[in-house]
Amino acid sequence: MLKTLNLLDLSDNQLEGMFPQWLVKIKVRYLFLSNNNFTGSLPPGLFDNPYLELLSLSWNNFYGELPNNIGNVTSIKYLMLDGNNFSGTVPESINNLDVLFLLDLSNNRFFGNFFPALWGLSPIIIDLSSNEFSGEFQVDFLSNTNVLVLGKNKFSGSLSRSLTKIPLKFGKLTGTMETPNVFLDDVLLNNFYNETGDYDLNVKIHDLIVNWKKSKQGLSFKNLKLYSLLDLSSNQLSGEIPASLGSLKALKLLNVSFNNLHGRIPKSLGGLKNLESLDLPHNNLLGSIPQSLAKLQ
Repeated sequence: MLKTLNLLDLSDNQLEGMFPQWLVKIKVRYLFLSNNNFTGSLPPGLFDNPYLELLSLSWNNFYGELPNNIGNVTSIKYLMLDGNNFSGTVPESINNLDVLFLLDLSNNRFFGNFFPALWGLSPIIIDLSSNEFSGEFQVDFLSNTNVLVLGKNKFSGSLSRSLTKIPLKFGKLTGTMETPNVFLDDVLLNNFYNETGDYDLNVKIHDLIVNWKKSKQGLSFKNLKLYSLLDLSSNQLSGEIPASLGSLKALKLLNVSFNNLHGRIPKSLGGLKNLESLDLPHNNLLGSIPQSLAKLQ
């Protein structure tokens, strides 16, 4: 019987039923089951695979809580569980996944305060949007994150306090401070090609979709090194928009709409020379529009 497999791709079919038990027994390195009709909860044994580096279960009908031993799969770099019906809190053992590059839990029913569970991690891409996460928004532990999408949750707290209680440490979002020279093109994709031949990961990871102005934009992994994205929309954030946002020179997309922010629009936003989309509606902002915004292209 086959015991090890480098890559298994069964995505984009009409497969159904529970997670295959025989698949738990095989040590798969890259596993794609996305865009099917699988259901049920995930077997804990799935996360005892010491070789698993990529798990894509996006857009199925999986439900229930994540197994507490999810932190056992310490080799995983890409974890995509979006577009299912998972619920409950995120197990704190996820903190053990210290080589994680991409974490996508969007479009589920997770709840609770997510940030303590991720205290020791800093994936390059985090998408927690369209869940029921709550608690105070925190960024002081995100050291390498380029894309942070938290929209459509219940995060609260003062945005200005969250972003300035580490005066320079909002630079912890280092990916938004300057465009990185080496990113997914060079690190993730090339590593994957070297290990799996010419398999097109760029095509397979295609579900990083961002909603802007009721339209959907896909962020190409091939060109993602050019993007830095911060989406905090549709939460319960308060306080003023901190002037420190103006130091995020590589920021291309900023969305803080549908919150409880107040005060004036910081003049420093005019220094975001790479900004392509700025969404501030449905808050309690006042005053005049800073003339510095005329510098934006």
